[in-house]
Amino acid sequence: MGSYLVAGLAILVVGLIVKYTNVRRNYWLGYRTPRSMKSPAHWAFTNQRTARYAIAIGILSDLIGIVFWYYKVDSIYLVLFTLMLLLAAIIEVEVALYKFDKQGRKE
Repeated sequence: MGSYLVAGLAILVVGLIVKYTNVRRNYWLGYRTPRSMKSPAHWAFTNQRTARYAIAIGILSDLIGIVFWYYKVDSIYLVLFTLMLLLAAIIEVEVALYKFDKQGRKE
Protein backbone atom coordinates (compact mmCIF):
# COMPACT_ATOMS: atom_id res chain seq x y z
CA MET A 1 0.00 0.00 0.00
CA GLY A 2 2.91 2.32 0.71
CA SER A 3 3.84 2.73 -2.94
CA TYR A 4 0.34 4.02 -3.63
CA LEU A 5 0.77 6.81 -1.08
CA VAL A 6 4.38 7.99 -1.47
CA ALA A 7 3.89 10.52 -4.28
CA GLY A 8 0.76 12.01 -2.74
CA LEU A 9 2.41 12.36 0.66
CA ALA A 10 5.49 13.99 -0.87
CA ILE A 11 3.37 16.51 -2.77
CA LEU A 12 1.30 17.18 0.35
CA VAL A 13 4.40 17.77 2.52
CA VAL A 14 5.93 20.20 0.03
CA GLY A 15 2.61 22.06 -0.21
CA LEU A 16 2.38 22.35 3.57
CA ILE A 17 5.98 23.55 3.88
CA VAL A 18 5.49 26.26 1.27
CA LYS A 19 2.11 27.33 2.65
CA TYR A 20 3.00 27.51 6.33
CA THR A 21 6.59 28.71 6.25
CA ASN A 22 8.07 31.90 4.92
CA VAL A 23 10.01 30.47 1.99
CA ARG A 24 12.01 33.28 0.44
CA ARG A 25 12.96 33.31 -3.23
CA ASN A 26 15.50 30.56 -3.77
CA TYR A 27 16.58 28.02 -6.34
CA TRP A 28 15.70 24.89 -4.32
CA LEU A 29 12.14 24.99 -2.96
CA GLY A 30 8.94 26.45 -4.32
CA TYR A 31 7.46 27.21 -7.72
CA ARG A 32 10.48 28.54 -9.62
CA THR A 33 10.14 30.06 -13.07
CA PRO A 34 11.68 33.28 -14.36
CA ARG A 35 8.31 35.01 -14.05
CA SER A 36 7.59 33.72 -10.53
CA MET A 37 11.01 34.91 -9.34
CA LYS A 38 10.60 38.38 -10.88
CA SER A 39 9.82 40.05 -7.55
CA PRO A 40 8.83 39.17 -3.97
CA ALA A 41 5.19 39.88 -4.89
CA HIS A 42 5.33 37.47 -7.83
CA TRP A 43 7.03 34.84 -5.66
CA ALA A 44 4.45 35.12 -2.86
CA PHE A 45 1.48 35.12 -5.26
CA THR A 46 2.70 32.09 -7.18
CA ASN A 47 3.84 30.00 -4.24
CA GLN A 48 0.71 30.53 -2.15
CA ARG A 49 -1.43 29.54 -5.12
CA THR A 50 0.77 26.53 -5.90
CA ALA A 51 0.81 25.44 -2.26
CA ARG A 52 -3.00 25.26 -2.19
CA TYR A 53 -2.97 23.10 -5.31
CA ALA A 54 -0.19 20.87 -3.95
CA ILE A 55 -2.10 20.24 -0.73
CA ALA A 56 -5.29 19.40 -2.61
CA ILE A 57 -3.50 17.20 -5.16
CA GLY A 58 -1.56 15.39 -2.42
CA ILE A 59 -4.72 14.58 -0.47
CA LEU A 60 -6.68 13.59 -3.58
CA SER A 61 -3.82 11.44 -4.87
CA ASP A 62 -3.61 9.59 -1.55
CA LEU A 63 -7.37 9.03 -1.40
CA ILE A 64 -7.42 7.71 -4.96
CA GLY A 65 -4.31 5.67 -4.13
CA ILE A 66 -6.15 3.93 -1.29
CA VAL A 67 -9.06 3.12 -3.62
CA PHE A 68 -6.68 1.86 -6.33
CA TRP A 69 -4.81 -0.28 -3.78
CA TYR A 70 -8.05 -1.74 -2.45
CA TYR A 71 -9.30 -2.65 -5.93
CA LYS A 72 -5.83 -3.81 -7.10
CA VAL A 73 -5.60 -1.20 -9.89
CA ASP A 74 -2.10 -0.88 -11.35
CA SER A 75 -0.23 2.02 -9.75
CA ILE A 76 0.74 3.47 -13.15
CA TYR A 77 -2.81 4.81 -13.42
CA LEU A 78 -2.36 6.65 -10.14
CA VAL A 79 0.89 8.15 -11.44
CA LEU A 80 -0.83 9.30 -14.64
CA PHE A 81 -3.77 10.71 -12.68
CA THR A 82 -1.44 12.65 -10.37
CA LEU A 83 0.64 13.95 -13.28
CA MET A 84 -2.50 15.18 -15.07
CA LEU A 85 -3.57 17.05 -11.93
CA LEU A 86 -0.11 18.59 -11.55
CA LEU A 87 -0.07 19.66 -15.20
CA ALA A 88 -3.51 21.26 -14.87
CA ALA A 89 -2.32 23.11 -11.75
CA ILE A 90 0.82 24.36 -13.50
CA ILE A 91 -1.22 25.65 -16.44
CA GLU A 92 -3.67 27.43 -14.12
CA VAL A 93 -0.85 29.00 -12.08
CA GLU A 94 0.92 30.21 -15.22
CA VAL A 95 -2.29 31.76 -16.57
CA ALA A 96 -2.94 33.44 -13.21
CA LEU A 97 0.65 34.70 -13.10
CA TYR A 98 0.31 36.10 -16.62
CA LYS A 99 -2.84 37.97 -15.53
CA PHE A 100 -0.99 39.12 -12.39
CA ASP A 101 1.67 40.63 -14.68
CA LYS A 102 -0.92 42.22 -16.98
CA GLN A 103 -2.62 43.96 -14.05
CA GLY A 104 0.65 45.70 -13.28
CA ARG A 105 1.15 44.22 -9.84
CA LYS A 106 4.89 44.56 -9.66
CA GLU A 107 7.34 45.74 -7.06
